[in-house]
Amino acid sequence: MNEIMALPAGMRYRNRFDRQWVDPPLRGDLQSLLGEAVLIVLRDPGNNTLIPVRWGKIVTVQPVGRIVYFEYHLGDLVEYSTAENVRQQEIVDHTTTFAAQHSWLPGTAGQPMGNAAVFRSTVGNGFHRKDSSDLTAWGNAVSAIATADAYEGIEFLKVVGLFGPDDKPATVRAESFLVKSKTVYSLRVFQHVPRPGSAIIPSHSIEVNTFATHVTALRFRQQAVGKYDMLTFVLRVLHLSPGERTSMEIPHRPDAATSNNALTSLYLPLTITNPEPARLAAMLVLLVTCAVLMFWPHIRGLPEDVVRNIATVVFVLTLTGPNRTLSTIWPSWPWGGSR
Repeated sequence: MNEIMALPAGMRYRNRFDRQWVDPPLRGDLQSLLGEAVLIVLRDPGNNTLIPVRWGKIVTVQPVGRIVYFEYHLGDLVEYSTAENVRQQEIVDHTTTFAAQHSWLPGTAGQPMGNAAVFRSTVGNGFHRKDSSDLTAWGNAVSAIATADAYEGIEFLKVVGLFGPDDKPATVRAESFLVKSKTVYSLRVFQHVPRPGSAIIPSHSIEVNTFATHVTALRFRQQAVGKYDMLTFVLRVLHLSPGERTSMEIPHRPDAATSNNALTSLYLPLTITNPEPARLAAMLVLLVTCAVLMFWPHIRGLPEDVVRNIATVVFVLTLTGPNRTLSTIWPSWPWGGSR
């Protein structure tokens, strides 16, 4: 649940189940589930409740022997109230709604499930959704999860986003953050322990790991203090080719917040974007103009050698560093030469 709640919408997550936990009508036609919406539900055996938390979309179904792997792109959150008493009642109501349609739910308190954990249902269609970027909705959802005793003292992280120099968030596409080469980004991560218990949560460090030849971490470690904090890591993407992929990781630290901290390492893929169409068009125009002037340097009032030399220099600079060259010639355009 920690990883499911931490990752931004569009990122991929994987579950695996023994075939016995897949509803028999689905076992013979698993591929029919591709593209289906999936609702991720936490079963709390201690309180005998079902806590739906997040939606996704199934993108891979792969049987391997007796095991079935389900991969899906994460999406919206299930909405819960900020008021604790209302939230508790919402959990009870959701459990009752599931039980009304599926007779084996929620199972027997304190006992493992004895029936299907993967099944078709229309129950979730009546649950209110919230965008996963909504921090309040996220906090309410992890507080609902933390009603289960297993999550007492457990720390949750949320990847708020990866933000460029203009504070514009990087888009998530094809399970990856789209980033620009030679650009500085801020990775914002919200830390929260929704059910701290009686123990004092110690100050502890949270880190980001990168491939040093791909991304330089200018600020790779932040100190989390108490039960909630907003952490900002600073990263610089180095000179990488368009389409090249790399990744970052927020590794699991077993002694981070409490002795029973969740085993969660967050993997965040990055893909270098292709140059923008406007920049490509401007670069092409500049290269063609320079090439013409290199061979036909006839401009009234200017020496031909000077024109040819300037055209040659600009031509070479445009090929080797187009952003900086374009921003020097047309400084009012957002070419990103200073990045």
